[in-house]
Amino acid sequence: MHKSVQHGASLLAACLVVGVMGSSAPAGISVSPLKQEVTARPGETVKFKITVSNSRRAESDTARAVRLEVMDVTVSQDGALSFQGPGSQKNSASNWVSLEAKALTVEPGQSRIVEGSLTAPYAASGEYYSAVLVTLEDKGKTDKGVSVTYRIASGVFVTVTGRSFPREAKITRCEVTWPPPTVQTPSTPPASPPAGPEPAKVSVVLQNTGQARFDATGRISIADSHSRTVFTAPLTTHRPCVFGGDSRLFEAPLDRPLGAGQYVVRVDMDYQSGWAKAHHRLPLEITPEKAELLKAAQKAAQQAGDLPVQVTPEKLAVTMPAGAFRSLKLALKNNSEDALRCTATRVFEGDRPVGVSWVSVAPEEFELSKSGQKTLELVIRVPVGAAPGQHACAVLIEADQGGTDSVHIRVPVELEVKAEK
Repeated sequence: MHKSVQHGASLLAACLVVGVMGSSAPAGISVSPLKQEVTARPGETVKFKITVSNSRRAESDTARAVRLEVMDVTVSQDGALSFQGPGSQKNSASNWVSLEAKALTVEPGQSRIVEGSLTAPYAASGEYYSAVLVTLEDKGKTDKGVSVTYRIASGVFVTVTGRSFPREAKITRCEVTWPPPTVQTPSTPPASPPAGPEPAKVSVVLQNTGQARFDATGRISIADSHSRTVFTAPLTTHRPCVFGGDSRLFEAPLDRPLGAGQYVVRVDMDYQSGWAKAHHRLPLEITPEKAELLKAAQKAAQQAGDLPVQVTPEKLAVTMPAGAFRSLKLALKNNSEDALRCTATRVFEGDRPVGVSWVSVAPEEFELSKSGQKTLELVIRVPVGAAPGQHACAVLIEADQGGTDSVHIRVPVELEVKAEK
């Protein structure tokens, strides 16, 4: 009997509550690992283990009884997990699994190990899934008296060797969703100020068209009518692991202003294939009303303190003659509890953009420590013979806290070139 178990880096875990959602069970009941990958040859039996722990939190803690059952697992498009009876799914491994114990009593401060065995059928090949649900026998109650059942799932991902499947995917939906307009109705003023407008979002649905699972990542970029990139952002999801045949929703908020005009949204998705990625292009028209909505959403986020980095001033304006140069300053402050990796990029936009060689910003890449501050220098050099009048550009500051999420802050720069007397 051969044992081959590898712990995965990503998690398949859920804490399910009947009646209300909770983050942990009473008395510190926990299960590990939350996901493990099991590899077996056709006809082979392999072993795996699950540990159920009862962490001691107080002297009054008592022993807890739990039951264990093997279930099929499915994942919705938005990443929500659900569990069904064994063998109900085409990719189910649940009927191959047996547990040495289906009920346990765990004393405070102790852990119990449950061994499971899995026998792969001779005709099986590819990837299959199951989950061991650990349910606390003692039910709790919410503040309103609703009965609560606590469950924790440990995912078992099975690969039966003998045949490998390529990773394949395609983008089945890509759209920009805008928040509904605010409706003003005469009424009693609310007890608290209303929340600011929600940002618009780019929503992308990626479908796994093959049989091999993958962890997907993606980014969007938006180009203006002159093919200049004016916005980039990562696409995020609640659960990047996509099973064969499943679809997953990824989103990127449009969290900075864009002027009215015609744009193209470029989507690039990486699904761990060595030879291909999924791409999509979406025309985007931003009307003056939508441009104002984007401005309002960023301003509301700044006023609410939701942005991890504060940038002042919010806009730069300068008037200077052709042949002159000027140095402007931007002050950055880290309002988050983490260090921020930041980049500062020049964005050239508008009907009369500033010339590319006119503007430089330094530093272009830097780190803001917790509560740290930084000053950026923007140098504008107007060449001799530059056309008088209004010109525009912007500084785009991207702050990344080290995960998949990042925030973009756009600081517009208005330059008036004075006419020669």
